[in-house]
Amino acid sequence: MNQGRKLQQIYQKRIESYQQLKDLLQEQQKALIDHKVSHLQELTAKQLECLESIQAQETSWLKQIQQIYGVDSINELPQDLLAAFALTPEEKKQLRAQQNQLRKLLKEIGELKETNRLLIENSLGYVKTLFRHITESIHSKGVYQPGKGAVSADTLINRKL
Repeated sequence: MNQGRKLQQIYQKRIESYQQLKDLLQEQQKALIDHKVSHLQELTAKQLECLESIQAQETSWLKQIQQIYGVDSINELPQDLLAAFALTPEEKKQLRAQQNQLRKLLKEIGELKETNRLLIENSLGYVKTLFRHITESIHSKGVYQPGKGAVSADTLINRKL
């Protein structure tokens, strides 16, 4: 198999993996918005599996590139990785398109991660506020506590008797 075809297959596999991660992040966003906690746990497990797969692919890709260029460090690689390959102009064009597609996908993933982070922070803020209100109401006079007087029926009850 020629180098151009092999590179195209490697890029396509990377694109598919990152697309899968993007899809999972979009599902996570929907679950965060809809407050589906059990689905979030499932999605997190799938994301971890996907990230492990991506890490293995990226490590393999990097090793292949380092072998081709005969370098030990990623810092020694040239900016244009495709320059060392014997590629036809059409293969170069297709690979550049795949590189651009991968860059765009990575940018979208970054944006989704940031949005999901903000949604999670917002949810945590809500939960913290809710707990603060509950604990404040427990310490107020509107909650029954052993040894104190009776309270109205529409307030919280301390059930540790």
